[in-house]
Amino acid sequence: MSFLLLTSVIIALVSDPACGSSNIGRLQGLYIGWIAHANLGDELVLDIFGYLLRDVLLEPGMYQRATLEYQKPFVSGQIQRLNFSAYGFAVLGGGSLLEANHNLRTDQCHGVRNANVPLYVHGTGTQLPHLEFNSLNLLCVQPPVWGGVRGPLTNALLANMSQHLQSNITYELPVFGDSGILADRIFPRVSSAAVVAKLEDALGTVSSDGVICISGAVRSGHKDTSNFKDTADLIKAWVSKYIVVLLPVDPETADRQVVVHWKLLTSDPKANGKLFFNPQVTNYGVWLALLSRCDLVISRRLHAAVMAAAVGAPFVVLYENANTRLYRKAKDFVLGTVGSDGWEEFFVRRGDFNGSVAALTSLLDTMRRRHPRQKAAFGRAIEHAHSVYMSSLRAFVRTVIPDNLRSFKDVHIRISRYLDSARFDLSFE
Repeated sequence: MSFLLLTSVIIALVSDPACGSSNIGRLQGLYIGWIAHANLGDELVLDIFGYLLRDVLLEPGMYQRATLEYQKPFVSGQIQRLNFSAYGFAVLGGGSLLEANHNLRTDQCHGVRNANVPLYVHGTGTQLPHLEFNSLNLLCVQPPVWGGVRGPLTNALLANMSQHLQSNITYELPVFGDSGILADRIFPRVSSAAVVAKLEDALGTVSSDGVICISGAVRSGHKDTSNFKDTADLIKAWVSKYIVVLLPVDPETADRQVVVHWKLLTSDPKANGKLFFNPQVTNYGVWLALLSRCDLVISRRLHAAVMAAAVGAPFVVLYENANTRLYRKAKDFVLGTVGSDGWEEFFVRRGDFNGSVAALTSLLDTMRRRHPRQKAAFGRAIEHAHSVYMSSLRAFVRTVIPDNLRSFKDVHIRISRYLDSARFDLSFE
């Protein structure tokens, strides 16, 4: 259980010449996260936080009107000048931000704590092994904090740390799940995008047994063995029976997959009309529209799996072994989303998947049988996540916004992106 501390918030009331003698109230917040790297998951959870914040501010007893303005995700080298005493609140964003080896996160959390800025944990997690609680960043979870974490594995590490320190401080936080699963109820699907339109056309004209969506470097077998197949090898065989969609989650993955895409289209005429590549890495609506047409998502990246769950699409995480970061954070997400019943169904070890068309067909058939039950679990998880995020954020907001800003009728939220952080500017009128 976290302890709540009412902290005074620095508010500037300034006259607005355009409005005569009326005043404008201002409140500034810091968002800590992997921002401005054009990574799908990290950018997504920032914008989801913005929408949830807006919705809380629109609730009865708050404000008559709340508007949200934010920059679309982009790659930036611009660093925010951090003046911690100017922030009325801070948010520890999604992803895996609790590792102590991230010096920038440590400095940011240290600055927030020294300035007594109220901190909200927005579903962040860890990818550390179960016993490596000594590597957690204490400053980022030092009570008092609001919010919750991504999954039970993260919470178990926090519990281990509490026991190890043998103090009266409890570091555990409730499990909220990854806020990315709320994407489909917040962002509209963009069916008008060129790649979506082409896929829809192919579904009506091309003979196939389904749509296979791939995110990350999907391989089968073991390296240095005769059964090893790389991404291009697999797709070249799969397009004989299936439509394949490549879904990169960041610029680095996009660069690799566009090469795969080009090689296949130039070397194999059969791939034309059956292989698609999404160049809009951080366009959430395009992602959602494409995923809604996937019969199976094979993912090597966490947030491709999260987005698949958001639209109720079947997915599996293709992993090397249980000691990899991907496996640990994906397991944390799945356990925090569907619970402990059947979580293993979402994981396929690469060494057990030979990548043949027959193996893919068998996997697809299995996931299709499981899909109704899994989709129902996704639906319950989405409702739960929305409820707990809103409830927790409601308590946080009512704490950090003081009474002298409650008399205003309107509030405008502006989110500015910087390298590894973002800033919230709230203007009250």
